[in-house]
Amino acid sequence: MMAMMASSTAISLLLTTLQLLLNPTNSFSIISMTSSNQPSPLALNLKCKVKPTHTSKFLTAIKANQHSTRQTEPNNLQFVVGQDVTDPQTFYFHEEFVNCEALKEHMETDHFKVYNEFVTKEEPFEEPPVICLYHLRDEELEDVTAKKRGVHKESFGLNVNLYPRQSVRKEFLKVISDNKKGTDTVEELALQYTYGESITMEGISEG
Repeated sequence: MMAMMASSTAISLLLTTLQLLLNPTNSFSIISMTSSNQPSPLALNLKCKVKPTHTSKFLTAIKANQHSTRQTEPNNLQFVVGQDVTDPQTFYFHEEFVNCEALKEHMETDHFKVYNEFVTKEEPFEEPPVICLYHLRDEELEDVTAKKRGVHKESFGLNVNLYPRQSVRKEFLKVISDNKKGTDTVEELALQYTYGESITMEGISEG
């Protein structure tokens, strides 16, 4: 899985990275590498480490962005914010959108711009956030896009990046696919199992 790292210059770390990925003239453009008619929703995983002095302000800013996104963006399917179980300064986002255009629309909303302004002015991160983008695999499109996925506040989340060798890629994908099907079918305590392949290079992300 390719992890694109945001710039630490004056403009937002997050916005810079997403603009690089979404800009059709960029070599890593997700628009040029995926069809506009791509039937699979787009997922975003983000990991960031927040300065202890900025934790409270950061949580206020990201929760406001999360709330407005879920309430006002019909093409946003999920927006989850989690905190690391061993490092309280490390946070994870998992967001899902109907398609690439929905993510671009999200970046143009007032609430995203407010969050982006906070990141730009306050510089809350100790290091550049790491962002992974991928299309969901083995999901029924109508089921996924029919309604927003729930946010289970007491749940435990696990995010894994895997790097299979090209020689075993086909077999590896089948194993992951079978694992998801089994989890969805028989594990009642498993609330969600999503995975996909990086849109910038071959690799797998589960989250």
